[in-house]
Formats: sequence, C-alpha cells, structure tokens
Amino acid sequence: MHTRNVIVHYHFFKNAGTSLDHLLKQAFPEAWRQLEADERGAITAERLLDEFREKPELQVISSHTARLSLPTAEDIRVFPLVFLRHPLDRILSVYQFERKQTEETEGSVQARKLDLPAFVEWRLARPRDFSFRNFQAHRLAGLASDCETGDLFERGLKGLQNLPFVGLVEAFDESISVLERWLKPDFPAIRLGTARLNVTQSGDSSLIERLAQLKTTLGPERHAHLLRENEADLKLYHHVARMYDRACA
Repeated sequence: MHTRNVIVHYHFFKNAGTSLDHLLKQAFPEAWRQLEADERGAITAERLLDEFREKPELQVISSHTARLSLPTAEDIRVFPLVFLRHPLDRILSVYQFERKQTEETEGSVQARKLDLPAFVEWRLARPRDFSFRNFQAHRLAGLASDCETGDLFERGLKGLQNLPFVGLVEAFDESISVLERWLKPDFPAIRLGTARLNVTQSGDSSLIERLAQLKTTLGPERHAHLLRENEADLKLYHHVARMYDRACA
C-alpha cells in the first residue's frame, strides 16, 4: 500500500504560527489549508485523516484547535509541527495582539479596557482558562495519554518527547533549518525560507529586556504569581532552549 506523507501544523496561539504558515503556504501553494473546530465538531486525529482522504491534493493542514493526539494510519503518515515559546513573553505578546485586533472577542474587549496587570489578573481568575496558565504544557499533555503521573510538567515532557520535531520561537531561523532538513527526505521539493509575520513586539528589544520590563510592569507579587502558574511551561521552554543551544532567560 502506498503511504501518503502529509504535514499538520498544530498552531499554538502567538508562537510564530503565522510566520510558519506563510512559509508552508509558499512551499505548498495549492495544497495548504486551515481547519478549525466548527459545526462538524472538534478537530480530532480521525477528522484530520478524513480531511486528507477527502482531498487527495491536500498536503498541509494548519489548526489552532486540533487536539494534540497524533493521527496514525497505514495509508497516511503525518508529520506534526509544534513550536514552543517562553511562556511569559508569549503572554505579553497575547496582550499586545488582543489590544490591536479588530475582532470583538472577549479577550480583545478586555485587553483594550484593562492595563497589562489587570488583564493578567482577569485571565488567571478564570478557572477553566489556561491561556495564561501552562498553556503549552496542557496542549502537549494530550500526547501523553499513557503517562501515569499527574504532574503536568512530566506529562508535557512526555508529550514533547513523542514529537519528532519541535521548534523554538526564540530560535526561529534555526528551527526552520532543522525542520527543512527533517522534511526533505519525504518532501524532496520543499524549500523553506525565512519570514517573521504578525510580530507584535518591537524587534529592537531582546527577550531578557522584555521579561525584565514585564516584571517591572506587573510588580513582584503578580509576577511571582504568574511564574507559579507557568512553572511547567517554563521547564518545557528551558528543555527545548537547551536543544537549540540558546541561553535560557
């Protein structure tokens, strides 16, 4: 049986996904599409496989809402793409993006109304809102269904280890080079350049500078609270940063 190779980009919000999608669309101009949860239901592993089977020309799917449970099938081999980011820098980027966006979502309305400390408090006060609370670890834990521990970091790490590729926003160009080398044997024509789109922070500031400014803006108590709520994400970030030989802020 011929096995068809396809790519799924699990797009973590504000983790350079727009830039990655731009490169994928350039590499697969007629074979890329976005797929999100809708009236048909959630984006499960089975639904991804069905989508590829229904559209023989399709090679790449990008989704913010796809559940991280990797599809397995004899006729389709899925290459999953995930990028991680320093969780506190991601939170700052989310706030800046929400303040600028024109769609009237709950987050954008609150971001335009509240300053950053109040917005962080609003997010953390919502019990089922994980957008500012170990967001990446919760997503990755979906890949660790066989992990018996209840520790979120351990489940996130197990999920991470089940991925054949993980990129790092803070090492975007290096990540794209690694990604292209990994994909090339099965996608010989692939050419990924470089692009940084939908960047909300100033390109003149370093990660260390942004994190220091965030700490000052939040104040010591709120900052310590945010660190505690993102302990698993910080550990996962440091783990991936070491893979890319980057200084961990």
